[in-house]
Amino acid sequence: MESRKTGFIFKKIYGAAFTLILMIACSFIIFEFLNLILGYPQIIFILVSAVILKFTFSIRGMGEHANAVLKELQSRDIGGARASVSMLVSRDAEKLNEKQIVSATIESISENMVDGVMSPVFYFTVAYLLVNSIPAAVSVAVGFRIISTLDSMIGYRDERFADLGWFSARLDDAFNYIPARLSPVFFLNLDSIKIAARDHRKTQSPNSGFPMAAAAGYLGVSLEKPGFYRIGDEKEKLKPEHIKTALGIMDRSIMIFILFNTSLILLSI
Repeated sequence: MESRKTGFIFKKIYGAAFTLILMIACSFIIFEFLNLILGYPQIIFILVSAVILKFTFSIRGMGEHANAVLKELQSRDIGGARASVSMLVSRDAEKLNEKQIVSATIESISENMVDGVMSPVFYFTVAYLLVNSIPAAVSVAVGFRIISTLDSMIGYRDERFADLGWFSARLDDAFNYIPARLSPVFFLNLDSIKIAARDHRKTQSPNSGFPMAAAAGYLGVSLEKPGFYRIGDEKEKLKPEHIKTALGIMDRSIMIFILFNTSLILLSI
């Protein structure tokens, strides 16, 4: 019993140390590298900084996987759709029906909007406004991406990674806290804000409920994880075509968010 307790504590300490060391090391390397090329022509510095910042975004794969689900549903390949949606969500997809597959896909799209783009952009902007340094701002965004990547790899709340990944999971929750709560505003839709305010607490995650409920409100549909939660008002039945609409909403909301943050930075110069 004592041995198990010691192993439990060791894994938690190891997980926290590994997460912090990797995050700080990667951020420091990027910070030093960008400071090193400050002496190069400005266009080179800006382009390199932009490329590194772009690597902190994680959105392209979402569109590809979501479109794969849509294509398979449209061709009535429910087995293929289940296989594709299993690439997006951790839930068991083997028994999901068409409506549940569409719901899971839209939920994943809305979550990824925050974690994939809004959060790194938010922390880049905050860091730049605080210290007026592009190397520092890009480094902070890189630090966030390290945390998010570790969370997706070892942060799952299952027996295998529960102890090792707890710290990265908690950090990911903390870093996404503000961006998640800002996200409904950038849907530019009153129903999104209303449903987000009402239903955001229904999910197990402290953050996922905000963008998911905002998407449900915008689409006028109900999103459901059977046995766990039901979000939104079912004004219309979920259809595969809602996936395409959700992707469009995600792209538009992200663009508005980026333009807003860019404006804040330009106003500070």
